[in-house]
Amino acid sequence: MEVVQILHMNKGNGEASYAQNSKVQNKILTIAKPIIEEALLKLLGSNNDTALDSMGIADLGCSSGPNTLLLISEIMDVIRAKLSSGLLHPSSSSMEFRVFLNDLFRNDFNTVFMSLPAFHSKLKEDDRYKRVFGANPNLFISAVPGSFYGRLFPRNSLHFVHSSSSLHWLSQVPPSLDSTAGTALNKGKIYISKSSPQCVLDAYSLQFHKDFSMFLKSRAEEIVGGGRMVLSFMGRPTLDPTTEQSCYQWELLALALMSMVSDGLVEEEKVDSFNAPYYAPCAEELKSELQKDGSFIMDRLEAFEIDWDGGADDQAITMNSFDPDQMVVRSGKRVSKTIRAVVESMIEAHFGIEIMDDLFRRYAELVTKHLLETRTKYINLCKILSITKPIIEETILKILDHMPISFGIADLGCSSGPNSMLLISEVMDVIHAEYSRLSQPSLQFQSSTLEFRVFLNDLFSNDFNTIFMSLPEFYNKFKQDFKGTTTREEQPNIFISAVPGSFYGRLFPTNSLHFVHSSSSLHWLSQVPPGLDTALNKGKIYISKSSPECVFEAYSQQFQKDFSVFLKSRAEEIVSGGRMVLSFMGRRCSDPTTEESCYLQWELLAQALMTFVLEGSIEEEKVESFHAPYYAPCPEELNLVVQKEGSFVADRLEAFEIDWDGGVDLDENTDNITKETIAISSGERVAKTIRAVVESMLESHFGEDLMVDALFQRYAELVSDRLSKSRTKYSNLVISLIKK
Repeated sequence: MEVVQILHMNKGNGEASYAQNSKVQNKILTIAKPIIEEALLKLLGSNNDTALDSMGIADLGCSSGPNTLLLISEIMDVIRAKLSSGLLHPSSSSMEFRVFLNDLFRNDFNTVFMSLPAFHSKLKEDDRYKRVFGANPNLFISAVPGSFYGRLFPRNSLHFVHSSSSLHWLSQVPPSLDSTAGTALNKGKIYISKSSPQCVLDAYSLQFHKDFSMFLKSRAEEIVGGGRMVLSFMGRPTLDPTTEQSCYQWELLALALMSMVSDGLVEEEKVDSFNAPYYAPCAEELKSELQKDGSFIMDRLEAFEIDWDGGADDQAITMNSFDPDQMVVRSGKRVSKTIRAVVESMIEAHFGIEIMDDLFRRYAELVTKHLLETRTKYINLCKILSITKPIIEETILKILDHMPISFGIADLGCSSGPNSMLLISEVMDVIHAEYSRLSQPSLQFQSSTLEFRVFLNDLFSNDFNTIFMSLPEFYNKFKQDFKGTTTREEQPNIFISAVPGSFYGRLFPTNSLHFVHSSSSLHWLSQVPPGLDTALNKGKIYISKSSPECVFEAYSQQFQKDFSVFLKSRAEEIVSGGRMVLSFMGRRCSDPTTEESCYLQWELLAQALMTFVLEGSIEEEKVESFHAPYYAPCPEELNLVVQKEGSFVADRLEAFEIDWDGGVDLDENTDNITKETIAISSGERVAKTIRAVVESMLESHFGEDLMVDALFQRYAELVSDRLSKSRTKYSNLVISLIKK
C-alpha cells in the first residue's frame, strides 16, 4: 500500500469528516498541553539575558479541522503569559515565529488555509496579545506537504517540533506481509491479533523501528542544538502487542469486514490482503530506538488513558440525561465515526467506496456491544526529547555567483494548475545544467549540503491541495534528473512549502529569501480604491475613456500604495544582493485608457453585464458598485515607486506584447478556416481565461442573480466581434530588482 499517496483524514466539514470527528485527538492535545508548555519554557529559558530572534516550529501530522491551529495558539499563549509575568526576556516580544504545518500530500490544506484569516484577526484584535506582541505579531505560517519519515526542512531551521496522533502510522505496510505466494499470514485479520503468528508481530515491530529511526535521523538534521520535540501517539502499556488496549479497535473492524464476507459482499481474499499500516509501540521500544540513534535525550515519558469516544458524554451521564444503554449506543456511533474519519481513505482504496456506509454501521454495532461489556481505553504515549548535537554554524560559500548553501526561493501568486511548478522546474533545470557544464563542480554541487527552500504563496482560498498532490511526481522527476550526474548522497535537498496570505505585507522571516518571483499577480490590488465607493464610474467596472479623472487617480494611488508596501515587505525578507523578477500586466504609455493597458477586456465585460441590466435581470446599481481591484501600471510608475521606497535597484525593465488568446497556434491544415471562425474560437478562449480568473469576484458581488454561463457566453461574443476587427494584445511588464 502506498501510504504516502493514499492516507489522509476525511476532508471538508461533512458528517463523516475528520473536522467533525476528532474529539479524541483534541482530548490528547489537551492532556499534553502542560508537557508542551514545559518543553517550551525549557527551550526559551527563564530570565535569560538574550532571546531568540526567530523561532522555527513544526507540527508534523497537522491534519485539518479545529485541532490544526491549536498548537500555534498554545505556543502563543505560553509566551504571552510568560512575557506578561516577566519570566521571559522582553525582547522575546519581537521574536519571529516560523510555523510549518506538515501532513501528507493529500491532506486538506485548503480547509486549513481558509481558517487562517480568522486566526490572524483573533490575534490582532485580542488586547492580551496586543499588549505583548503589538498590533502585528511576527507570525509566519506555511504548509510543508510530505512524509515525516524523511527530511522536510533545511538544516538547523527548527527549535520546536510537535507531533500528535500521527507517529503510530507507519510509512508502509510491513513488506513481509504482502505475500507474493498467495498465502495469508494473518488470515481474517487486518492488524496484530491474539491469533496472529509471531512473524506478523515481528514484521510490524521491525517496520516501526525502521520508521522511527528514520524520523529521528531526519529531525536531528533539522533541529538546532538544544531544540525540543514533544511527540504523542497511540501506544501500549506492556511488551505484549496483542492486548486490547493496543489493537482491539482493529480486531472489531476485521470482524465487521468478515461479516460482510459471510454475506457475500466482500471477498475473503480482500480482507486477508489488507494490513493496517499502524503500530502502537511500548515505552521500551521507544527508549531502545532513542539510545541507538543517539541524537536525542529523553527528558520525559508519560502514558495516559483516553476513552475510545473521547469521554464525550460524561457530563450527560452524570446528569442522568440519557439512559445508560442509549449512551453506549451513542458512544459506539461516535467511535465508528472517529475511526471512519481516519481510516476511510485506506479502506476505500482497497475495498472500494460501495461498502463504506454498511461497513461502519456494522462496526458501530460491534463497538457498542463491546462497550456494554467493558469501558476500553486507548493508551497514549507522550514524550519530550532534547537534541544534543552541537550547534553548527554553517559558512556560506561564495561560489557560483555567491550562491548560498541554503537558497530561499519564493513564488508569489503561484495559483494552481500546470503553471504552479514551472518556476521551481526552471530553477532546477538551471542548476542541473550548470552542474553538467562544469568539469569540476563547485563544493556546493559536490555536497549534499546544498538546500533549496521553496515557498509557494497565494491567497488563503487558493487550491493548494491540487498543487500538493502533484509534488510526488515532481520529486521523482527531480531525483531522476540528477541521477545521472550525482550520487544519491550528492543530490541537493529541496523543501517545498506553501505560505498562504497576501503579498501586500510580510510573509517570511527576516533575511530568509534569495530569489523572489511573481508572474501575473501584481496587477491585482489589495483592495478596490476606497474613493470609488459611490457611482463615480457609471456603467463601467474599471478605467474607461469615459471615466472621470478622479477614477484614474484613485486607481493609480492604490497601486502605488500597494507596490510600496510590497517592496517594503520584501526588503525585510530578502538578503542583501538578493533578486526579484516580477512580471505583470501593464502599459507602455502614461495614458491608462489605451487598449494596450488592458482596460478593453474590462470594458467588454462591463458591456456584457449591462445587457443583463437592460433585460432587468441585474440591477444597474449592482454594476455601478462593482469595481475591479486591478491596475496595469506604466514603467514610469514602477520606477517612481522603486526610487521612493529605496530598498531596491532596478536592474532591467522590459515590456512585451501577448495576444489576448495567448497566441494559440493553428494546425497546419487550416486552409479552409475563415477569419470569422478564428475570431469566434479566440473569443471563446479569452472568455474562458478571464472567467477562470474573475468568476469568484463576480459571484461574490452579484450573487445568485448573475447567470455566469450566460454572462461569459455574451462576453465571448463581444470579444470575438472585437478580434474579428483588430488583433488586440496585452502589454506585459517585466522588472528585475536587486536588494541593496
